[in-house]
Amino acid sequence: MNWIRGRGWIGDATMNEVQFGFEITSSSGGMNFTSNSYSVTSS
Repeated sequence: MNWIRGRGWIGDATMNEVQFGFEITSSSGGMNFTSNSYSVTSS
């Protein structure tokens, strides 16, 4: 989320649920991307 927010793609958001995997919406026609790393931490 910090990486996406740092690029101005989303504003401040509150997460209330985390599932295995991720989904990025609001892309017209869809987009492909590669993830080399995935981790979740909570504090």
